[in-house]
Amino acid sequence: MHAYPLECEDLVDDVLDDLDRLTEEVRAGFEGLSPDALAWKPAPDSWSVGECLVHLARINGLYRERLEQALAKARRRGTKATRPLRGRWFGRWFTRAVGPMGRSVRTPPIFRPRREVVEAGAMRAFLDEQDALRELVISARGLDLDAVRVVSPASPLFRFRASDALRILVEHEKRHLAQADRVVASPGFPTVAA
Repeated sequence: MHAYPLECEDLVDDVLDDLDRLTEEVRAGFEGLSPDALAWKPAPDSWSVGECLVHLARINGLYRERLEQALAKARRRGTKATRPLRGRWFGRWFTRAVGPMGRSVRTPPIFRPRREVVEAGAMRAFLDEQDALRELVISARGLDLDAVRVVSPASPLFRFRASDALRILVEHEKRHLAQADRVVASPGFPTVAA
């Protein structure tokens, strides 16, 4: 991803490229897994591939809903991109914290995967949310994404610029998809396809 400062179009293109690449990685790596394989955990306190996918679908969906509302308001106000995006120091820090190299932290209850959702279709939930998130990102073209604010579904104390929120979602996906890859590579992982 390009570093700040960058034009809105560059940020949108970066996020779309990452979403497309991550979606293809999920399809290639996990689409043929059986329900048992999707639910398998290397340890009782670890997450399964399915739980990683449902977690991402859940968090992306909750943020996407808030982003949709904020972007709609920005469109009504005519908030057009007229200068390079800069993000904010907190957003840049948070992006690194939830990314692949960030420290492990306890997941807030609102973002935890529910077992029944994992069993009902983790792959479909993730792919459907990826499509919806992709459409949202396309709709953000031309808006001043630094002027649009988004409040975290986990806590009203966390407020992000939309430019940072989009980066946060992508980096967070990278983190949990790497976690899912480690599950598949674990000894004892069921190798029978669906």
